[in-house]
Amino acid sequence: SDKPVVVLFSAPWCSYCVKQSPVFEKVARQLSATVKFVKNNTDNDKALKNRYGVRGIPNIGIHLPGAANGALILRPGFKEEAALKAFIKEATKA
Repeated sequence: SDKPVVVLFSAPWCSYCVKQSPVFEKVARQLSATVKFVKNNTDNDKALKNRYGVRGIPNIGIHLPGAANGALILRPGFKEEAALKAFIKEATKA
């Protein structure tokens, strides 16, 4: 993608992931013009989780255009709306 990509690594049985999902979706609606947002169910795609070294969920990853080997900037744990936006802004320098 020519835009930064924000990935939510989560699972449906994880209570903090369930809590993170609506916050992620709200921020996605607000920033969709400049950032792409995707969700990854780690139960269904263990290979992707392992590829990026995701150890705990929820975990937010940001892939920047041109990053070597598809590298992600990872931040584990639940993020309130302001903290999620701040992480995205810091990582993308937006």
